[in-house]
Amino acid sequence: MPDNAPSRSASGQMPLPIALKLGVLLLIASLVPLTIATVFNIRRGINTVETLALESLELLANVTATEIDRLILDVGNLQQLMARNEYVIEFCAAPVDQRDAKLPPVQKLLDDIKATNPDIASAFIANPEGTGIASTSSKNVGQDLTFRKYMQAAMAGEKYTSEILVGKTTRRPGIYFSSPVFDAEQNIVGVLVLKLAGEKVHEICQQSAVGGEGFVALIDRAGIILAHPNPEMLYKSLAPLSDEVRATIDSQVRYGLDEIESAGLDPEMAVSMTGAVMRGSESFVAPESRETMIVSYSPMQRRDWVVGVVKPRSDFDQPLRELRQQQTFILLIVGLVAVLIGLLTARHFVEPIRKLTHSAMKISEGDFSARAPSASRDEIGQLATAFNDMVPKLEERAYMADSLKVAQSIQQGLLPDKEPEVDGLDVAGINIPADRTGGDYYDYLDLGEWKPGSLAIAVGDITGHGVAAALLMCTARALLRSRALPPGPLEPMIESVNTSLYHDSPDGRFMTLMYAVLDRPAREITLVSAGHDPIIVYDPDKDEFFEIEGHDLPLGVEPSWEFTETIHENLPPRALLLFGTDGIWECRQPNEGEMYGKEPLYELIRKNHDKPAEHIVKQIIDDLNTFKGGKDEPQLDDITVVVARLVPEENASA
Repeated sequence: MPDNAPSRSASGQMPLPIALKLGVLLLIASLVPLTIATVFNIRRGINTVETLALESLELLANVTATEIDRLILDVGNLQQLMARNEYVIEFCAAPVDQRDAKLPPVQKLLDDIKATNPDIASAFIANPEGTGIASTSSKNVGQDLTFRKYMQAAMAGEKYTSEILVGKTTRRPGIYFSSPVFDAEQNIVGVLVLKLAGEKVHEICQQSAVGGEGFVALIDRAGIILAHPNPEMLYKSLAPLSDEVRATIDSQVRYGLDEIESAGLDPEMAVSMTGAVMRGSESFVAPESRETMIVSYSPMQRRDWVVGVVKPRSDFDQPLRELRQQQTFILLIVGLVAVLIGLLTARHFVEPIRKLTHSAMKISEGDFSARAPSASRDEIGQLATAFNDMVPKLEERAYMADSLKVAQSIQQGLLPDKEPEVDGLDVAGINIPADRTGGDYYDYLDLGEWKPGSLAIAVGDITGHGVAAALLMCTARALLRSRALPPGPLEPMIESVNTSLYHDSPDGRFMTLMYAVLDRPAREITLVSAGHDPIIVYDPDKDEFFEIEGHDLPLGVEPSWEFTETIHENLPPRALLLFGTDGIWECRQPNEGEMYGKEPLYELIRKNHDKPAEHIVKQIIDDLNTFKGGKDEPQLDDITVVVARLVPEENASA
């Protein structure tokens, strides 16, 4: 098949020709400026009409909310002035048998306030016990009003503005403003209450010029309708109330109702309105007419209420519909013209892209000599130039990747390919590099030819990881193996390795090393630790852990350093020894989280000490993978672990 033959997609269908696709895309992107501007303006006009309509409703809601806020503020200020009136204070502070003498100026004040302020439904004064003692309505005198929250708050010394309440005696809605009356010693001697007529709030809502079939409503934060042009909707909830909200509302005390019914509106719309902190708009479907309605709302400042302006969607949909039809027609005409122009000019753009694709296919087959022609200086020419600049770098990276694979294969080949077979010992180890190549190292040397039952175990950790660390690891292994056999005193052997490694590592890298000779028959271990972590030893018979360590410098730091041999005798009969690198206990959870530490390692060894060494090593690696979030999660450092168990000679292979 020719190189440039079209291939089928995964679905089996032939892909569209690049000439067609590129032509359409380029020509749509270069539409006639006037046409683009026209389409943009029409689109913007549609958004503007809808936005202005919503903003108009939201502004009306905000103006209405502000007017109700101003009314509440004015009545509240008036109530505060009356509570500080000297006649009111003298009247409230007077003994009961002297109040009648001080009543006339107070009664005149209350009557004048009501007469000059038609918004005030009533004004009255109660004694500190909450019983009415003066009022514009004789029904309040002698009445116990302590069941009202506004009275309870004032008796406790607080100013209070109520929700809309339905009067117990008048059965008319009102907002109650209360505050304590203080004497000169700041003692509470009475309570002064003004009732704002609820009809005034309704009047403000109904006077808002919505137009058409629109109207204004007032709701509280529980979703109770406080003002509505339809009296049957008053004191219903927008949507069914939750049990928690229902428990906070005493419908009998507040509205004189046994139960608050639901208006059956959209619950999501109800949540948006009751939770509003700024003005906004929502849509909902009217339950009876099934007509889509728009509600724009604005929260009040003085009360925890929300003003909603409701209008049928159809009132402002017609201009939007006309604009959309006009837009569709223009886009259709312009689209046809654009496709025709695109098909005529696409060939100019397709040819260099086809050549670039051909070159890319050659490179994917391994031909790094392929280059893309770059005859033009436009974006396609720049793409070809960038492509040609990329090829040598890609070739270099491919070479490096192949080299890394070879290095990884060589390095892994230098690590033990099988576990040692020594009577009385069960040994297993593993190395997991952080990169393709790592700087950790472990090795076994069977010393049975010179001393039966003896095994040398070496575990090392070179600073860093990657190719440089791997090369130094190979050097260290060669130096160690060339000097370790036949076995002899450890100090001169390690000192010789240290000196050679110092001169072979010009970049300042160094290596920690634990070299230990384990004598199974004598239950003895002889070691040199060149800055490496201690050997962890577990005695299962006593359920105790201890560490065997040395105190020398890492290899490659000081060429003349004199190393010290450490001998530990009388290992526990069933001892378990763990050699490892810091990649184990310094393994971290994702995002530089908590380190693994040694305690989980101790617990894992305790639970599995009687299992084969290979099983224990696998459990450690599995637990580390779980800790860092999975086997595929990135590993920050190389991990090497070797486990050696002392077992009876007949069970050595168990």
